[in-house]
Amino acid sequence: MDNDMKTHLEYHISQLMGERNVIIQRMERLRGQLAALDERIQAAGAFLRAEYGTANAGQTDLVTSIGELGEGGSLADAAEGVLASATGAMTISDLLSELALHGVHIRTRNARSALYTALLRAPRRFRKVGPATFALVPPQERDTGGERRFAGMGLTAASVAVLADADKAMHVRDIWDRLTAGGYSAKTQRPLAMLSGTLQKSPHFERVGKDTFQLRNEVEEGEGQQ
Repeated sequence: MDNDMKTHLEYHISQLMGERNVIIQRMERLRGQLAALDERIQAAGAFLRAEYGTANAGQTDLVTSIGELGEGGSLADAAEGVLASATGAMTISDLLSELALHGVHIRTRNARSALYTALLRAPRRFRKVGPATFALVPPQERDTGGERRFAGMGLTAASVAVLADADKAMHVRDIWDRLTAGGYSAKTQRPLAMLSGTLQKSPHFERVGKDTFQLRNEVEEGEGQQ
């Protein structure tokens, strides 16, 4: 009897493994199709920028969301959903794995960099607590009123938030005005020079004109906010 049960279980396991291999092969084919679509998206975006001088809207935050996280939504929204159900902070690798389990696929050449950038640019929602590791900012700490939004934040992180909200290039004077309106303060007699120097040195920003900056398309993983 025991031998019969053992034989039956071994046969059942072999069948399941066969089904698993078939699914893996299908997934590989789908990955190939997805990669081909990504190439077409990248090419179309490059043409759009070359011909019209505009970025491919959402190119680094293009996701397909299904399952428990719901249809649509941004990459930051999807990551927040995962972190909300987690017991603590998560690394970028763990977040990507969990997102994939929920059916969220990031359509970009470098998914890690896209996710890392999205989390860095939402400092009111996510907090970097270690190398490539993020946690949710507790709801009670999220200042949505605006008057003290940047109080206590680092200059780089606050500037990222200002430009992310504006979604366009800004002059350092305008950036500084929004920072101080949001409660940011610094002991300096030359605030604009300090801000300009910070923006020029940080990998988060690129200069597009005299004292005018915008956010870079993506930030390499490992570059934190000060």
